[in-house]
Amino acid sequence: MGQSLVSQIQALLAAGCEGVNLLEGKPDIRRRFPIPDFEGPAWAPNWGYTEAQGVPLTLHLNDPPGFWGKSRMNPCAIQQGWFYGEDTINNLEQYRQTEAVLARYPRLKLRLARFCFRYDDLAGLAGMLEQYPNISLDLTPGF
Repeated sequence: MGQSLVSQIQALLAAGCEGVNLLEGKPDIRRRFPIPDFEGPAWAPNWGYTEAQGVPLTLHLNDPPGFWGKSRMNPCAIQQGWFYGEDTINNLEQYRQTEAVLARYPRLKLRLARFCFRYDDLAGLAGMLEQYPNISLDLTPGF
């Protein structure tokens, strides 16, 4: 997987793309496909290459925190199948994995989509931004 990702990124850059959008952090994607943990060896070539080349990545990570608690969810979201139970990676685990990647690749240019769905943890988000100055946030509103 790792070398395949690097090859795909190289092809996108050669075609004129200025960065890459990663959907692998969406819980419904990780539920449907066998996405390896971000800090594991399958992702290492991708993180290493994009850090070394300065390729900006946008990572769609998680969904609103309420999606892990059915009583807090919008009924429309439940109808879409966006409730995440035991069969889906936990949002806190995904944050942990992402921070492990950033600790290993501190110059990684990573944009976290939709405010990283951490609007209920602004202090934690601010800490991440301070610790890893190459990350940024996409301010597109979520739910």
